[in-house]
Amino acid sequence: MRREYTGDWVNDKKTGKGTMFYQNGNRYDGLWQDDKPHGEGRMIYANGDVYEGAWFKGLRSGYGVLTKRNGDHFEGYWVNDKREGQGSYFFATKNQVFVGEWVDDMPKTGVYSEVEDPYTVKEEREKHFMDPYVLPDVPKVELQDPTNVLKESMELARKERIIYRAIHIPLDEMYSKQEMEDLALQFESASNQEHKITLINSKAIFQSMGFEIEEKLLQSYLKHLQQDKYNEFEIELETFMRLVAIILESQGYDQSDINI
Repeated sequence: MRREYTGDWVNDKKTGKGTMFYQNGNRYDGLWQDDKPHGEGRMIYANGDVYEGAWFKGLRSGYGVLTKRNGDHFEGYWVNDKREGQGSYFFATKNQVFVGEWVDDMPKTGVYSEVEDPYTVKEEREKHFMDPYVLPDVPKVELQDPTNVLKESMELARKERIIYRAIHIPLDEMYSKQEMEDLALQFESASNQEHKITLINSKAIFQSMGFEIEEKLLQSYLKHLQQDKYNEFEIELETFMRLVAIILESQGYDQSDINI
């Protein structure tokens, strides 16, 4: 006999608070919904890694902290079970930290810096070459305006991921409760009996919010959101909210340059 799950159930599904012991050796403690980790929780992996943070439908999503067995440490945002957005990674053996923008589980752009550890004693390396050596004159090479270069690089990384993040980030992470209620009121004021709106309706709503968006651009965004179920005459509330997220995030950029 082997215990697998201890916790709350609703309608024969793990929902609420509980602990799951997986056959592969992983252990999850936290919140559940419809048989999947959902909300705040901690996963202790069989290899010794530990993730603690937000989950969405069984995937790491939102703010979370991953501590690896070797001491490496990541703090930042996750989307669709991968590191995505702002995050910091501390390299335990190197005493270095990377702070910047992450894309598809990889560091995209940011800053590496040394971290001083007061408990680490640096060993002096043996000196092999004792003769004095005079370096020739070498022109100094440095990056012009490094702060602005980094800023532009991070903005570019975010711009390229606007569509992806709008599709996969949970709505309650993108909006406050009040903002979601306000958007729902805007949506319902233009919806039909089936609680759906058209692309023309959405454009009118955006105009009332102060956004002038070309119809072709809206169609392109909508195709990515609906994918193989594209229908500009049947836009649901969630799709509308994600469309709003794209519009808001793309403000300040040349909209024709957004990665679509």
